[in-house]
Amino acid sequence: MNFMGSNHTLILVYKSMHHQHQTGLVDVMLTPEFYVLKKEVLPVRYAYQAKKVAPALFDGLLDDDGYDFFVYKEGEEWVFIAYHPEQIAAFLKRKGIEPAKVGKVYFAEQIVDKLEQPIRLGEKHMLMRLNDMAVVVPGSGSEALPMQPFSQSFRPNKGVGIESASSRSLFSKKEAVFLAVPFVIFGVLWIAEGVHMKKAGGKDTQKLMSLYEENPALQSSYARESILSKYRTVDTLERKKRELLKKVAKSIFKGVTLTEAEVDDTHYKFTFSLAKESTQKRLEKVLKENGLSPKKGQKSKEVIVEGAL
Repeated sequence: MNFMGSNHTLILVYKSMHHQHQTGLVDVMLTPEFYVLKKEVLPVRYAYQAKKVAPALFDGLLDDDGYDFFVYKEGEEWVFIAYHPEQIAAFLKRKGIEPAKVGKVYFAEQIVDKLEQPIRLGEKHMLMRLNDMAVVVPGSGSEALPMQPFSQSFRPNKGVGIESASSRSLFSKKEAVFLAVPFVIFGVLWIAEGVHMKKAGGKDTQKLMSLYEENPALQSSYARESILSKYRTVDTLERKKRELLKKVAKSIFKGVTLTEAEVDDTHYKFTFSLAKESTQKRLEKVLKENGLSPKKGQKSKEVIVEGAL
């Protein structure tokens, strides 16, 4: 197995593709026919934070709850891709590609900067760049246009798996047996280490008593509690911040954009921009249900939430 990168054959997958005859491991790249795309500017730093907001951004745009989300940064914007692992796995299987043989799944949007020329998709469509997005368009009458072939060089750095599909198997039987051996060895070593640690526990207690004798201040339960209290305060504060961000993320839905976020150790303030004023009452209701206190902003179609941590 190659843990440093993928050397599998990369296949471009589109709706009208012919039946495949793949026997080995492959990676696939999906055209926009298989995913829903949104781009947003959000006041977050990390992809995992942006991914928490993704369900709200696609509220009302997806046909069921089986979608997962792939998120990455592109300039000042966050790119959100909603895809359905089960539907993708079913399509691949119909086309002769076993989901268990698929290593990584990529999206055509990830190679939009390489689409200087269109890529032909069968006889009737082509993949091309339009308004800085990858799109599938009819290819009739495009015979004279210069095309580029799809190649392995289009492979992006990051992809996703389709493990949630019912037919997905992470390891083959051979690989499972191969990996089981070191896990058994690790198990035996862990038990041996546990016995060793138990024997060493008495020695550690003696060392601790020696430290108490050398540092009498630590013998005071008040001093120890003072040190612990300091770190408990920090941990409690961070938990409050995380819970607050979760409440804010749950409150965002279609027509609502988080335009400003300020959080420090004592105070927080979030500003929401509304696509239309009629959304205000619904937003205020959702905010209250999540334990937040909304108020009208200085601008029209603006709602603010602020308070003390």
